[in-house]
Amino acid sequence: MTAPQQETVLATDTVNSAPYAAPLTSIAGPDVSTMRRAQPSQSLYEGKDPEKVAAELGLVCIFPGPRQLFLDIDTLEDHQAFDEGWRILTEAFPTATCTSTQSRTKPEGRHITVELPFLVTVECRLMLQAMLGSDRKRELLGLLRYLTDVRRSDRVTCFFEPRKEGAF
Repeated sequence: MTAPQQETVLATDTVNSAPYAAPLTSIAGPDVSTMRRAQPSQSLYEGKDPEKVAAELGLVCIFPGPRQLFLDIDTLEDHQAFDEGWRILTEAFPTATCTSTQSRTKPEGRHITVELPFLVTVECRLMLQAMLGSDRKRELLGLLRYLTDVRRSDRVTCFFEPRKEGAF
């Protein structure tokens, strides 16, 4: 009697976009720690450093702290998603707080900063921001930048804000 053969499936390496045969029992996928990172697409961030882009616009680039989320709320539907998600989040973490400011480009838009009682990884930040209604395209592009560009992996979320009086 022969041993049963392990079933394989054709999968795609999300980092290098190369097909490979993966054992069906491999739930986690390939070991990405040994893979070469893909070269980022120019369209992901136009090849520009966000701090330089902000400076060109006369703004400053603000990055979140280790316990912060930066949500970009553009529409009424996004705000409704935030309200529902915020209710759930604060049931689990009642000490979480948030502040909201008017978006400088969209009258109905808001920039919401959430302070959490725990540290967040880049992946957790991007996931929570999307789950709380932040601009899904922005969060997806942030995830793609994180997965493809080592140089910016810890700086994929930011707000462009006006300079404060007296700052240079």
